[in-house]
Amino acid sequence: MFTSGLFDVERFRYWQGQMLKSDDLRAQLAIEAELRWWHNRAVHSAYGVRSGFVVTEVADGNSLVALEVACGIAYDCYGRELVLQTSREIPVPAGGDSTTRATLIVRHKESRQHAASCGCSPLEEPDITWVIGRSIDPALGVPLARLEFRSSGQSPKIDQSFLIPVSRPLARPRVGSGETVPGDTNWEPWVENTTFFRKQVLSVPVGMQVTIDTSAAGFTETPCYFAWLDGTLWDRSNVEFFPVPFTHLDREAPSRFRFRLWLPRMAMALGARLRIANNNFDSEFINYARDHGLHVCWIGIQPDSMQAGCFEDPEPDCRTAPDAVPGRR
Repeated sequence: MFTSGLFDVERFRYWQGQMLKSDDLRAQLAIEAELRWWHNRAVHSAYGVRSGFVVTEVADGNSLVALEVACGIAYDCYGRELVLQTSREIPVPAGGDSTTRATLIVRHKESRQHAASCGCSPLEEPDITWVIGRSIDPALGVPLARLEFRSSGQSPKIDQSFLIPVSRPLARPRVGSGETVPGDTNWEPWVENTTFFRKQVLSVPVGMQVTIDTSAAGFTETPCYFAWLDGTLWDRSNVEFFPVPFTHLDREAPSRFRFRLWLPRMAMALGARLRIANNNFDSEFINYARDHGLHVCWIGIQPDSMQAGCFEDPEPDCRTAPDAVPGRR
């Protein structure tokens, strides 16, 4: 058994034939849940309501007596899942004055009951309660609704301007980076077909190119790629070849893109002599790139495309309470 010390998260190691106790299973599940909560906090900032938890008024005449909370899924600020499988009716708190506000929150509830012994769901039911005050601390739970008291003795009203926090599938863009092997990049000629007079088609080399594999970054959509040529671009001893960094990216995909380097022929004045650079780049480039460590560095950024209104969440499958429909669970 290992521990990380500061966070006190243990890792169990077993040997073949070891007899396990029920405490071992519970401890293993608790550790996996803690690691999952860390992931929810670090990667998703998952605080808020993900689906459901619709609040409706329950009135008695003209008086608001309770709020009905539909089933749903939410996450508290610690990344813990708050899964409500059956709708619940919460009575409104006792009356207050015009300065009083009551916020209905859902929070994690620790439970040591075993599902098999109590006949309940293996998922823990969250706790729904009221918090009295003008503001709400996110550490207390996820707010679902807010009541305003007009005056003492009068029925409270739901604050229609109150907005519940919404959990997002991805909190921040996914960023990946990498580079090809310096001096051993798999360069190949960049050839374009050009049509001359009399409709004669010729293949003309215009530069060099390489296809970059980005599958290790794990992009799920085509990101925004940024790439540049790195290495020694200028060598005074070589005046026949000059790799001008005119770059171009195309064929972008979640797992790859193509980096192109345009090498036009250029007139260069070196002292009293005029030379044409890149005249024979198709034969000179590979040797130059190997000797001077030319390679491609890149960064890919996959923005969060899950904007509001782009899709609709499916309605949560609420379970009917056992006492509501006999013989059904």
